[in-house]
Amino acid sequence: MRNRTILCFDLDGVLLDNTLLGFLKVNQILVELKLPPVSPDFLREHWGKKMDDLADLICHLQGASKEQTACFKKREKEIHPDYVFDRGLLRALVTLPQFGFLTAIITSREEMDFRKYTRKIGLNPGIFHYIQTTDDYPCHKPNGNVFIPLINWAHDLGGGATAENIVYFGDTIKYDYRAVINARLQGRPIKFVGVCSGINTYKEFRDAGLEETEIIPSHDNLSFYLNRLIQERVREKKKQKVS
Repeated sequence: MRNRTILCFDLDGVLLDNTLLGFLKVNQILVELKLPPVSPDFLREHWGKKMDDLADLICHLQGASKEQTACFKKREKEIHPDYVFDRGLLRALVTLPQFGFLTAIITSREEMDFRKYTRKIGLNPGIFHYIQTTDDYPCHKPNGNVFIPLINWAHDLGGGATAENIVYFGDTIKYDYRAVINARLQGRPIKFVGVCSGINTYKEFRDAGLEETEIIPSHDNLSFYLNRLIQERVREKKKQKVS
């Protein structure tokens, strides 16, 4: 485990370039319920919450009844916009374990919704070594304790694995990066990489304190970033053989 790194990904907005599709879905449901739409700026501010919590917030803001709120939550789970998982990204994810990387997911989706959505887009959850949905643990982002099960899992792998072995890829400052910061404050030094895919911009991540090397400027660059990690690991192994 000493030479392994755990790459943990958020699902929506990181592995899936579906942020704008998600915004459209929210307003589609509101129109169905004859409620006014919400602005993209409002959604960017709150995107990253558990969907049920976001639904409660949106419906309260738009004056929905209890029945409309319940219907919103039901429709949100039923509607899955057409999306094809990026094949280049899939190849990179499948290749990573060959070079000592373990892959994980921590998502704000419920277990059933996660399984249904990944099946629809052709993403096999079996390629990941660890998966955590909102049904698996009571703490959720931005609570830093959300990483405790992952850290415990890493520790159980043996070899002295700690939070320092973990890199979390997220697309929001308010929820993903804040969770990592909170974890660090609690003595769990997880690393973070920000992905610009519709919520926070490159400049916003920089202003939040991330270095250039810790920011992926668009979802299209994610597979390139992962392949570069693989290339760096190959060079490391070659140096070790020479020495």
